[in-house]
Amino acid sequence: MITVAELLANERFKFLECHTKKVGLNAAITSVNRIDNVNFKKLIHKNELIITTGVGMTDDVKDCCELIDEIKQQGAAALVINCGPYLSMIPSALEQYAEQQGIILLSMPWRIRIADMTKAIFEQVLQQTGTTTTIEQFIDDLLAQRLYDSDVPLEIITMLGANALFDGTVLIVKQTGAVKQEMSLFHDLVRTLFSHKYDTYVSCVIGKMVVFIVNRVAQPTAVAFADFAKELYQVFAKKKGHNRNRNRLWL
Repeated sequence: MITVAELLANERFKFLECHTKKVGLNAAITSVNRIDNVNFKKLIHKNELIITTGVGMTDDVKDCCELIDEIKQQGAAALVINCGPYLSMIPSALEQYAEQQGIILLSMPWRIRIADMTKAIFEQVLQQTGTTTTIEQFIDDLLAQRLYDSDVPLEIITMLGANALFDGTVLIVKQTGAVKQEMSLFHDLVRTLFSHKYDTYVSCVIGKMVVFIVNRVAQPTAVAFADFAKELYQVFAKKKGHNRNRNRLWL
């Protein structure tokens, strides 16, 4: 469990902007829920961080106010507006209403993918509770050669395919040099680069390594790994000029 205050204080979530007073920041976050249509407001539950793009809304302020009412009633944590083509900004009337109801109102830029944010929040929750995810356990067992086809969790088979062990490829990215990024931030950076090239993969932080598993057969049109490795090197080489941080890719 993490609180809204801890989320806002975390460098990993610096893209979030708070539009209400610091009341309700101790609300706990245990899950994330996307509600884009006010007709689904009854799906809101306690301690959820509610995210909306406004894509299914006919009246931005009125519909968002209804979401805020349901958030308050159900004890959800806060409302996040994904500002973009549907809700380009936070109306002052909405800020005022959230203030009156004592609900935290946040915004995030459109460039941030909701799926990535959700994954990052769950990782943060798991990190604080000390729970090992299915993906982390799968990768740890795979690296230790403790896995057989029959041992692959259904969640991994669903994501990577039943032939993941046979046709999967392991990529390990490590940081070297004196100056290093915090591992969760480094993981986010490399994962962003991966998402531009591959539709499906699993990844996690193992110690000081970021480990990715990709099923190449399931993605035959994806860029060759050797070419992708060169692109990764180029990205980090540019960053090295700014922060003198070197990163190494192992294939």
